[in-house]
Parts: sequence; C-alpha cells; structure tokens
Amino acid sequence: MKTSYRYLLPTVLTGCIVLAAQAQEAPSAMPAAAAASVDCSSAYGGQPARCERVPCGGLYSTFLGTWSGKFSAYEQKKSVGGKTVFRPYQNTISYAQADCLKNAANGDTFIVGHQTDDYPVFEDLPAKTDHGLLITGRKGDGTPFLRTVGKQGSYDYSLVYRNTAAKLAIWKLSIPASAGNPAMTFTTIDGRDESAGTETRDVTVTMSIGPADAPMFESVIAYGSHTKS
Repeated sequence: MKTSYRYLLPTVLTGCIVLAAQAQEAPSAMPAAAAASVDCSSAYGGQPARCERVPCGGLYSTFLGTWSGKFSAYEQKKSVGGKTVFRPYQNTISYAQADCLKNAANGDTFIVGHQTDDYPVFEDLPAKTDHGLLITGRKGDGTPFLRTVGKQGSYDYSLVYRNTAAKLAIWKLSIPASAGNPAMTFTTIDGRDESAGTETRDVTVTMSIGPADAPMFESVIAYGSHTKS
C-alpha cells in the first residue's frame, strides 16, 4: 500500500470521538438580545463565520467537563512484514459552557470540544503533541454531523447508525478517489462502556482503502476509551 500515512492523518481523527451517540439535541435557545456574537471560523476550518453563544441545554450539558483516556493509533511506517503496530497516546477533550454555539446565518447548532493528543517517545519516534477540535451538532436542516478540525483541514462525518438503548453511534466519512489517491472510508464506532461504572465511552476507528466492495486494505487504525472527570 503506497498511500501516504500523512495524507490519511486528517481523517484518522487527531483525537478520537466521544459522546457522539448523544449528539441529537440542539442547545437551548437564548434571547437574541442576550446572545453575544463571536468569531467561530475555527469551527469551519478557517472559513469566515460568526456565531452566538447559547446555553448548553439538554444532552449537550452532559458533554461539559474534561474527557481523557488512553488510545492507540496505527503506525503505518512500523507496520511492515505483516505486523500491525499501534502507538499509544493520551487523548484529552474538554468542553465548556462557552463552547455551545449557534450560527444564525445557516442555522447550525453545535458544541466544540478542544482536543489534545500527547504522544510519548515511541521506539525511535520522538514525543509530540497534536491539537484540534471535535465538533458535534446539527445543521440548519436538522441533520446531525460530527466534524474534526486539525492542522490539515476539517472533515465532516455523517451519522449512519444510532442505538439509543445501547448509547451507540456509528459515524462515517467517505473520501472519493482523486489526484492519484484511492477512495477511502473511515468509520467511527462510539458507545458507552456499561461495565465501567463511570461516564466512560469506548471508541474504535477503522479505515478501508479502495472500492467498498473490494477494498485493498482494511484495518482498525485507532482505539481506546474516555472517562469524564
């Protein structure tokens, strides 16, 4: 497989997804006179945008706080000779009251999570820290979305399955073939860990390269769990 791992990084999620199964309710409304307009271009990958801060009502209130846990990411350069190597890292995502926003221009309502991924030294690889945003919400037409924003761009995942009883959600991102790169599909499976006894969610991210009916490569590329503190 010659596809560059650097090319894949934006869609692998700089940090993995938490709480996606709960992202089915918009923040509560706030009187227009009390709403403050803020620059929310970072939530749109740098595209100009203005938003109003709104209360984190309903299910969004359960996001508030810091979610942290141990994850492992597929390391392509070391996965050779039939061996799959995963690099451990610590993923932290924080949500605050000020992170619930509404874009009056297009009707989007969402909550912004601030991600930090700390990778310790791993064999001959130096330590590094990555930062990004994890945005969960609904578009103006009511369609749920999950957006990752990092140094290499922003990507929107679509909700393809949700089981309310199991608090499970599956999100998918499909990138068509272009510029010599094959088609790629990224799937994120996010569910509550019922055995944990705390607010913990398990996350698994898979990648498929090539046509959906005959992929040339399929693998888990990230997995781990988050616990709210």
